[in-house]
Amino acid sequence: MDNLNSLQIRKLFHILCALGFSPEGAHIQDELHIVIRKQLSSPALKYKRIGVIGAMRMVAHMGARGGRSSEALAVSVLRQVTSLLELARSCCEQSPLSAAFYYDELADLVPGKSLDPQVMEHLRKTVVEDFQDDYVVDLEQAVDGTHLFPVRAMYNLEDDESQSLVVINSHLL
Repeated sequence: MDNLNSLQIRKLFHILCALGFSPEGAHIQDELHIVIRKQLSSPALKYKRIGVIGAMRMVAHMGARGGRSSEALAVSVLRQVTSLLELARSCCEQSPLSAAFYYDELADLVPGKSLDPQVMEHLRKTVVEDFQDDYVVDLEQAVDGTHLFPVRAMYNLEDDESQSLVVINSHLL
């Protein structure tokens, strides 16, 4: 897998996941989990990229809506999908490059709208929480002093009655 580009890795994991999630593919599924966890835990960006791609392909197969329109995703499968997403996110949060790749792969996964609504809701919650934790700050009082960038309350994200202000942490953008 070392010499494959991202598109080839996506296709490879798509094929492996299709085989692994077929009725006879339980042992392939276990091997995929092991390989993806190993790749995600690697400190090398090259291997982490492979792990992220593999994790997103597994999420696409496990969390797929499929032919069931009213049937909910099984609780055990939902738990596996969310734990795989959390593993990928936590393994990528130390490096900005791997975090960017994680969100890029996540953005590639979502537009197809083939994911189960429960998986989509989990993704929505975690992405919103991550964005708020990283870029939105509650400002209780006016900030005095000199700063590299001007600090001011903008966008009035809270209601008019609120005493605290919310600002966008622009030095991270």
